[in-house]
Amino acid sequence: MDVMTRSEPKAPSRVVVVAVSILGLLMGAFYATAELVSYDWDPVGVVSIGEDEPEIAAYARELLGRDVPLTGGLGHDGRFFFIQAMDPLFLNPDEHARLLDRPTYRAQRMLYPSLAGLARPFLGTEAVPWAMVALNVVAFGVGTSATAFVARRYGASAWWGLAFALNPGVRFELDIAGGGATAFAAVMVAVALIHRRSTWPAAAALTVAVLAREVMLIGVVGLAFAKGVGSLRRRTTLVLSPVAAAGLWWIYVQGRLGDLPGGPGIQELGLPFKGFIGALDLWSGDPDLDLLIGPFYLILALLMIVRSLRRWTVLELPAAGFAALALVLTKPVWSNYFDISRALIALPTFFALSLAASISSGPGLLGRRSRQQRPDDAPDMPTIESPGRREA
Repeated sequence: MDVMTRSEPKAPSRVVVVAVSILGLLMGAFYATAELVSYDWDPVGVVSIGEDEPEIAAYARELLGRDVPLTGGLGHDGRFFFIQAMDPLFLNPDEHARLLDRPTYRAQRMLYPSLAGLARPFLGTEAVPWAMVALNVVAFGVGTSATAFVARRYGASAWWGLAFALNPGVRFELDIAGGGATAFAAVMVAVALIHRRSTWPAAAALTVAVLAREVMLIGVVGLAFAKGVGSLRRRTTLVLSPVAAAGLWWIYVQGRLGDLPGGPGIQELGLPFKGFIGALDLWSGDPDLDLLIGPFYLILALLMIVRSLRRWTVLELPAAGFAALALVLTKPVWSNYFDISRALIALPTFFALSLAASISSGPGLLGRRSRQQRPDDAPDMPTIESPGRREA
């Protein structure tokens, strides 16, 4: 039989959850405003087109019919999402997708630029960069709200929901108009829906996450193996939809873009610890913030691996794959705190929630035991079977 819920805990305080959600939204709006001000309120600056990408700069100028602000070097991921937003279905790849550095790789992350691209037919090309910024601000609010809900379901304060809005990787995704904030917000929504036993909506949220950023499949697999999710049918449903969507889209992309020249293959993965050691040597020669943030993420990854071995709940297993991924990331990823925090975007938020759940399940300064809450090592609390009833 499916996992049954114990007598439901009191509904999370809507006032506090709403307050935290609004605060998360306001934080996203504040970050976005700070970025826009730095570019004289031109959202194309947030898109991050680099000075060393003259072809993409000329492309943007032609589309917008005006000059555009440029950032240093090659720019960042936002420039590729902007290109994809102009032709989300890759109907004219020779006009748009040819400017992508790795077309079939970039094309996997289709949802965020597709949503932003919806603004073009109605409001014109100028609206697309604004839509990219707005989507990330909305992701701040949605992700914070879902995280606050999950925290309350574990007996912790809804203020732990700010573990989403304060996540450095989420902030940096907004800074470059990236799709990671949207993807991670969808993952947190899925976790919240799993606690409500809403399997198909949770599967839909995970599908959104994977189509926004394919690496979220790691979290999907983790959720499928977590304690308390329910029957094999429920677990299969959570995995099948995102995997099928990603697979079908991959086939479509190969058909549309397979003939385009692409850059090198996977550049982000290598031998365990080799990338971190190489980056550590670089940091030592020129110490800066990377020397603090890099080791912090490695330690966080190792701690999450240890916690996931002890607690197989939805607060550890989705992030355990990201923790393992940290060990094989290459030097270019590790070398910049900006990049490593985005690559391991799930770690800080899930670790904070896991910690909050542990604290709230026993005596502590930051939380108190919930009457309905099971012990820390029990199968996924509190949406678990009543005492004496177990999954068949």
